Amino acid sequence: MVAAGGTRGFTLIELMVALALSMLVVGGALRLLSAQRQGHERHDAMVDVRQRARFSLDAIARDLHAAGLWARVLDPATVVESDNNTGPVGGTDTLTVRYVAGQEAATITTLPPTLTLASLDWDGDGRDDLDGDDFTNDKVVDMVVSEGPFGQRLERVQAIGRAGNLLTLRPPGVVGSYDRPMAGELMEVVYTVGLFVDASGEQIPCLYRERVRFDSHGNRTSQRQQLATDIDDLQLRFGGAPPVADDLAAVGAANVTAVTITVVARSDEEVLPAPAPFPQGQDSTRASAADRRLRASYSLTVALRN
Repeated sequence: MVAAGGTRGFTLIELMVALALSMLVVGGALRLLSAQRQGHERHDAMVDVRQRARFSLDAIARDLHAAGLWARVLDPATVVESDNNTGPVGGTDTLTVRYVAGQEAATITTLPPTLTLASLDWDGDGRDDLDGDDFTNDKVVDMVVSEGPFGQRLERVQAIGRAGNLLTLRPPGVVGSYDRPMAGELMEVVYTVGLFVDASGEQIPCLYRERVRFDSHGNRTSQRQQLATDIDDLQLRFGGAPPVADDLAAVGAANVTAVTITVVARSDEEVLPAPAPFPQGQDSTRASAADRRLRASYSLTVALRN
């Protein structure tokens, strides 16, 4: 098209072709940006999933490393217990670990026959671990007794008083027969996968650590701590001499030398283009997920004290 002044303009067809080409370029750029954004989201989700799993595995491993510490003197067969695929969330395992923590040096007196502890920080976190009701509920303390360079035994004693940061225990046996007396608290922790309901009503799977205590009458109290959210599955495999099995009873609790922990962690948002198969951890019976969250399975093997 030529204007009256002799200047040529664009025809309608040329404008439409230019617009179509521009739309193709812009559309391609948008698709590239969208793909990059989705890639970044999946990368961030994978980093988050890996961190959740690593934190969970490390927490369980710390207790497993301590499993049996002095507690084997009480009952070697119950240092580790497990329920296979019968946890609070169907298809998940439950792990129970027992050991003695704290082991603070005690000062022995003969009149009256008592042991006195100058520190009540059993777990070494800098905070007093005993509350006032630990005595009103007949607090039971497990005392590690060292008799010479090679002999040790663990006995259950009752706390009979407290003044400030001093804890007084009534030891069993003959006073004065102890060399370098120590005292520590029997720890029983239970790991499970449970469901947490958030403010919107959504059920979120979480890894829980439950701290169990007993008083002198055998009454059980517990405190449950939420360790990590978006943990879908906990599976355990036990190694002995032989066999290796998912069911602890098949190996025998007293024969376990190593535990393989497997967790399945998921992203908190749906970042996949379509639902993906649920990662099967060992003998997990979990059904396939119907959402588009990213999931990954991670494992860690921990050797137990013999």
